Amino acid sequence: MDLEPKSTPGGRFALAIEMADLGIAMMRQTLRRRFPDADATELRARMAEWLAGPNPEDVDLKVVPWPR
Repeated sequence: MDLEPKSTPGGRFALAIEMADLGIAMMRQTLRRRFPDADATELRARMAEWLAGPNPEDVDLKVVPWPR
């Protein structure tokens, strides 16, 4: 049961956290399917690598001013 409606800032923040948790759970399941022979340690390492995001030195990033 929701404590705050989604139309409030707190409700939107709670929804964002819930969506992030669901995304993490989905990636964890994807890693289990992609690497069925991996043990828990390897899966944790792969998950940590995914959560850390790309290394900026390995990705061609374009820096733009904010706000646009």
